[in-house]
Amino acid sequence: MIIDGTWFTEDGHRYKNVNRAVTVDLADLIDNDLEGVLDLVSERAIGSVLLQNIDLTPTSINTDQTIQMRITGYIDEEDLDEEE
Repeated sequence: MIIDGTWFTEDGHRYKNVNRAVTVDLADLIDNDLEGVLDLVSERAIGSVLLQNIDLTPTSINTDQTIQMRITGYIDEEDLDEEE
């Protein structure tokens, strides 16, 4: 899995910052609890639910009943290695 972002090290672990725009159906936001929404946007941002410390910033609500969001978070290098 190739994920763009910068690496940082903390407590002996390497992490990659992720900052992406994603589009989500409003119905998906309504139909899911918080954990479901975080998994959904993680999948949309990086193709996996491994994104941690997710921050969602809405940027626009569209006429097709979708919402555009800026997603930030990080992924552990060990998790990336295990998934490949």
